Amino acid sequence: MHMQEQLPLRPGGLNLTKQAASFAGLTSASRVLDIGCGRGASLTYLHREYGCPVTGIDCSVTALEAAGKLFSCDQETFPDRMNHFDPAASVNLLLTDASALPLPDAFFDFVMMECTLTLFDEPMKALSEAARVLSPGGWLYVSALCQKNPSASDQIVTNGLLHTDLFCGSLHALGFEKSSFCISDQTPALIQFVADMIFQHGSLDAYFKKASLQTDGCIFNCAIAPKETGYVAIWAKRTS
Repeated sequence: MHMQEQLPLRPGGLNLTKQAASFAGLTSASRVLDIGCGRGASLTYLHREYGCPVTGIDCSVTALEAAGKLFSCDQETFPDRMNHFDPAASVNLLLTDASALPLPDAFFDFVMMECTLTLFDEPMKALSEAARVLSPGGWLYVSALCQKNPSASDQIVTNGLLHTDLFCGSLHALGFEKSSFCISDQTPALIQFVADMIFQHGSLDAYFKKASLQTDGCIFNCAIAPKETGYVAIWAKRTS
């Protein structure tokens, strides 16, 4: 693989990001947080398209360094900046854990978790943190692989798949307005993504190995079984 090759890391790509931003009504004043920002593709698009201040957090140094280059960050000072949040900065890229965000309460207007919630060791804590840093009236956007036929469980994520009903119940308990929930089935995008990766790389395993090099780890923690796995995009508005 060429060193500069950037492989797609999620079904739907920027098309879903664009839909999410439009749905949430982003403006130049919107403060955006991407939890699990990876190499910064979504943040770069939103920052350039809307001119809004953006913050990305990730646990991968490799991914954040790539994101820093997209934003033309000073590569000499960037390693130190990854450990400090500056509320006045137009761009923050932080190396941190999603379950303990070093960010202020009710600060952001739009929080994204694009294909990342199901990867976290403690997804419920990560969701709680996302709610904590989101301002009342702000929007949460989550895309995730999900269970087509949810099994009996008390966990919002099982074997790397989101239990959509339990997830929505958790959102309501965290102060999100039920009437604002919008759940969009994006399974066709997943099917196309899988087909494209197999065609381009020979197999999903070959794709996973290459893509993982971009993020210091695996990008999926579940086996994609077409009969059991779907893909959803979910929006929810925080009211309290």
